[in-house]
Order: sequence, then C-alpha cells, then structure tokens
Amino acid sequence: MFRLIFTALASFLVISGCAQNKTPINKEQADALHRSMAERIRKYDSQPYYTLQVNKQVCRVLIRINDLPLWYDFFEDEGESLLLPINDLIPQSGEQHITVEVYPRSIEKTLSDKAHVNVKLIYAPDRNTPMNEFQVIAEYNLPEALGDQKLPRYDVNGVFNAHVPFDFSHQLQKARDLTKVPDIEKK
Repeated sequence: MFRLIFTALASFLVISGCAQNKTPINKEQADALHRSMAERIRKYDSQPYYTLQVNKQVCRVLIRINDLPLWYDFFEDEGESLLLPINDLIPQSGEQHITVEVYPRSIEKTLSDKAHVNVKLIYAPDRNTPMNEFQVIAEYNLPEALGDQKLPRYDVNGVFNAHVPFDFSHQLQKARDLTKVPDIEKK
C-alpha cells in the first residue's frame, strides 16, 4: 500500500515538475495539495503489520510471498540481516505462501556446509507497535548437514494465515501471465 502511494506521489511530482508551467508553487499551495492527496487515501481502522527478519550467511537467498519476489534480494555473498515488511505482497486475508530459495555463493557450485539461513515471519497488530511486542508466527531454517548433500539450490516452503483489512485479489485475477505471450520481447 505504501509503495503504491509513494509511486503515485512520485509520479505526480515528476509529471508536474516536467510541465511547462513556470509559475512557482508556494508552501501553502504545496500543503493544500498534500492534504488533498492524503484525504483520497483510504485509511483502515486496523493496520496489521507483517514482516520478515532474514538472516543469512555463506549463501544467497531469494524470498517469494505468494510467488511474488520480495523487493529486496539477498544475492550478496556476504552475511546479511534485515527486517523487511511484506504487507504489499499479501493481497487479502487468508492463506499465504512463502518460499525461501537458497543458492550457493557466486564462487561455489553447491551449498556449503556453513550456509545458514534463518527467516522469521513476524506479526504486529498495528504498524506502530513497538518492536519488543512483535510476535514470531513462523520460523524457517535450513536443515542440518545440508552441505553434505552438494545441492545447487534448496527451497524452504511454508504457509501462514494473514488477516488484513484490504482485498486486492481482484487485481491479481485480471493479471496476465507474460510468459505465455508469444514474442513478448519484440513488443
């Protein structure tokens, strides 16, 4: 939702910034425009917050929620640890799917026995909830002795239930699988 609002605001600013109108906008006009745009944004009484705490070392990681890749990939060879919101990948309340794809570092062909991935799915009843009140609702880890299997990739799959006040599923129903469009590269 935030990404959609931010994109709309940024698009508006770019379009209006490139316009030929040379009349400068003053602070009062800018504030009025901001208030007008803010009034058009639908607000919900409930604002649950879903996020992932991702920790990884000696591997690369790609995470998908409902088959949509997380906007941040963990494809650096170094260790990383980030807390990333995922509300924008949850189209509606109900069952959600998570896939954690684990790959070897760029200099390796198979996963190392030192590869470590820990992904915690975290819920907060409101986006302003203090972090010490966040609840871990699921946790995903690599199995022991994974390096002994000499795998080029390992997937961890899970399912969780989310309760959100919005329903954007109708937008996905209208979506088109672009892999099935012939010669899409030429269009």
